[in-house]
Parts: sequence; structure tokens; C-alpha cells
Amino acid sequence: MFTVSTFLQTPIRKKILLIVPATAVLATILIGIGSYRETRESVYNHTYEFMGIVLQDVLKGELENRADLLSQNLMDAIDFFVREYQREALASIDQKSLTRTGFFVITDATGKLLSNPGVVDNAEVLSELEKQRNNQKFDENQSYQAHLTGEGVHHLLVAAQFTTWDWYLYYLIPDEVTHNEISQNFSRTILIISIIMFLVVVAILQVINRFIFQRITLLKEAAQNIARDKVIEPIDIGTQDDFGELARSMETMAATLHLQEMQQQKLLRESELLNDELKRANKKLSELQGDFDQQVQERTQSLESIQQELHENLQEMERELSSTKEKNNQLVRKLSELTLKQSDMVNSHSEVVKRLRDKHDKIMSARKVFEKS
Repeated sequence: MFTVSTFLQTPIRKKILLIVPATAVLATILIGIGSYRETRESVYNHTYEFMGIVLQDVLKGELENRADLLSQNLMDAIDFFVREYQREALASIDQKSLTRTGFFVITDATGKLLSNPGVVDNAEVLSELEKQRNNQKFDENQSYQAHLTGEGVHHLLVAAQFTTWDWYLYYLIPDEVTHNEISQNFSRTILIISIIMFLVVVAILQVINRFIFQRITLLKEAAQNIARDKVIEPIDIGTQDDFGELARSMETMAATLHLQEMQQQKLLRESELLNDELKRANKKLSELQGDFDQQVQERTQSLESIQQELHENLQEMERELSSTKEKNNQLVRKLSELTLKQSDMVNSHSEVVKRLRDKHDKIMSARKVFEKS
């Protein structure tokens, strides 16, 4: 189901392809409504104008001319000649009704139908004409027009009074005739409007494609190239409007990103060089640490061997002391000597340990300085 949410999620190209034709259809409908009203009014006006001309032609050609002949020949007071001329006039008018689009209706002052009943066989029409005769005030030599829209009656009407004989002459055309003409004119108008709207829609879509979609495509491709870290060429929009400014901004952004990338690569290379140097320094420090540990171990082993030797000597001295006093004195002297010797050795060992500790502190200080750098 197509909803507003679906429309909002539709790509802009499809939105325009939906909006522009829909707008054109709506415009065609609105123009068509106005055109239909204008066409109907125009057809009605031309029809009334045509009916007025026909009615005046009948009044002058069929009625006034015969009345003038009677008057010129001094026969207008003789009923026989008057009735004969009237009969000829009615026959001629009835014949015109059979050959024209509309038809004529003639009544006398009392509403009696004078024209051929075969021409008018609609009682509703005669009833409406009677209402018009009673409601309308006729002026001499002046016609009036009306639109009969009673029950079952839809006719255009032009009427006039022939005062010489006190006749009422009506000329009627059914609405079907005007409706057919209106439909034909309206169909032609709608066809022309539809063709024009189609051409306008095609032109608008071409303009939108040329000045919007193609530029959006160029900007989209440039954005994709930027996302893939590709160096983009200058975006040729060809204008200095908003799209042109956006293209220049994208070019500036791409150049800035490229410069930042180059700086990052430079920093990365420098970091790799520093890391290699740090690895070499750590390796060298590890080697120095190993040598120091080995020296300490060797010194420790030497001290242990000396200590073991002293212990053995003391045991031997104890055995000799128990043997004789003289030997004890000798042993005491020897022990004193050995004690002095041990003291010297201990002092020597202390100095060695102190030197090793100082050397270890210097190495650790150098390592901290190197790590900080």
C-alpha cells in the first residue's frame, strides 16, 4: 500500500517522476473544467445568435413581406386573402422546421397552436411555451431568448411577437444539438491540452534530468571516490549555482582529506622508525642486563666457594685446638690471620657489590631516559 511514509522513502528521481505527471494531469483536469465552461458558454452564445438571425429572417421573409403585400394591395381587410397568406406563411415555416436543425412553433394570442402539429408533438414543450408567453412581456420587433429546462424539456429558445397578426413565433433547438457541438469542441480542446501538457512534462523532465539528476550523479560519483580514498578529478558542473558551490566544497574537502592522509602516512613512517630504534635499544639493554646477571652470578659463586673454604678451615682448626694447647695457640694465630683475610675479602666483596649496584642504577636511569625520549 502506497503511504506517505513510503513516498518519503522513495528516491528523489521517482518522486519527481510521480509528482510532475500527477501535477500535469491535475492541471489538465482544471484547465479542462474551465475550458468546458468556456466552450459551453461560447456554443450557447453562438447558438442564440444564430437562432436570432434565423428568427428575424423568418419574421421578415415569411410574415412581414406577406403582410406588406396585403397592405400594398389593400387586401389586409379581406379575411379570405389574409387567411390564405397566413396559410402559405405557416406552410413555408413548417417546411423550414423540417429542413433545419431546430423547429418553429407559432401560436396566436390565446395560445392556440397554428403551426403543423406534426412538427411539434411534445406536450411538455407546448406547456413551457405557454408559461413563457404568459410570463414574458413581448416588445414589438424585439426578440428574447431563454433556456427551457422544465420536466422532460431541454431546449434553447428564441421568441418574438408578430404584432400585425398577433402571432407568437418561437424557434427551438434541442439541447442534444448543442451538447454534441460542445462535446466535439471540448474533445478537440482536451486533445490539444493533453498534447501540450505531455510536451511540457517531457520538457520539464528533460530539464530536471539535465540540470539536476546529471549533476547529482556527478556529485554522487565524486563522493563515492572520496569514500574509497581515490583522488578525484575537478567536478565539471558548468554553473556557479548551488550545485557548483557544492562541487567546489567537495573538491576542497577531497584535497583536505588527501593532505591529511599524506600527513598521517608520514607520521606512520616516523613512528615505525622510532619503534625500530626502540626495539634495538631494548635488545641492547636486554643484552646488558644479561651480562650484568651473569657477572653477579659469577661473583656469587666465587663468594660461596670462599665461604665453603673458610668453613672447612674452621673445622680443621677446631680439631687441631683440641689436640694440643700449642697447636691451639698456633691455630689461634692462624685463625687470626684467616680472620683478617676474611675481613679483607668481605670488604672486597662489599666494594664489588656496591660497584655492581651503582652500575645497575646507571643502566636503569639510562633506560628510563631512553623510554621518555
